[in-house]
Amino acid sequence: MILKSNPEALNIFRRILYRSTFYAVSAYFIFFILERLIMLAGAAMYGYSANITYKAIKIKADFVEWNQESVLIIYLLPYIIQAIILVLLYANLQRRMSKPGYLRIFTLWMMFFIVFRLLGMLPVHLYYKTGIYHAFNWLYVGLALKILIGFTGIVLFFLSSVRILNGVFFFFGTFNNNNKEIGLKNLSYSSLLVPALASCIIPLLFFLPGLPKEEMIGLILLMLPLIYVLLRLIITDAGFLPSRIWVEENNNPLRFFLVVLLVIIILRIILGIGFSFN
Repeated sequence: MILKSNPEALNIFRRILYRSTFYAVSAYFIFFILERLIMLAGAAMYGYSANITYKAIKIKADFVEWNQESVLIIYLLPYIIQAIILVLLYANLQRRMSKPGYLRIFTLWMMFFIVFRLLGMLPVHLYYKTGIYHAFNWLYVGLALKILIGFTGIVLFFLSSVRILNGVFFFFGTFNNNNKEIGLKNLSYSSLLVPALASCIIPLLFFLPGLPKEEMIGLILLMLPLIYVLLRLIITDAGFLPSRIWVEENNNPLRFFLVVLLVIIILRIILGIGFSFN
């Protein structure tokens, strides 16, 4: 009702939706691609042949050529690098707390998807015997410990994600008194629900045809903390203190979102063809 009767509120709703969706979708693909590029670099370092497509990365070498060092570099190093990036993003977020700006929200979305790839995808990789599973095998991690690590990973992912998503919601609500302008439900839909759905639907379309099981299960797990946060916000009717924080928008967020979609389409075409090196 607020949006129908107030063109200004509708404009605020759309700008939040486009901006948050642009941030979320960008963050998903940034760290999805980064993970694979690090693995490719590791394979190239050891002279292994590799093939990368939109669905998977396949690294091939004779059995005698594999060793603990090469396995850890290829399958564990992506986790270590992303963990370092997560720490740097968190430190940067803390330094910028006194400087309101949309970069805070983009940082939170990037942190969310790093946590997703580090912790949310951990039990999936262990179950389907992909990715970091190979590193654990070469570290002689037993089944019981793998189960414990996977369970711990999903719990930590859920707890961390809830905190991050709450941050996204409250920053959007605090900036420019957006919550007062469009209301709690509209704010939650535009800042969290639609961006998260886009972060699942766009990758789903990206992976067509032949959906990779581990990524699809990962996307289902990704929605769990979002559902919890949305229900909790709506049930508790989260309140906001009056805010004087005003953040100027110098660019149209819809334009950025459309550019990201174009880049994803180009990336899908390139990876659809696939490329390999020996």
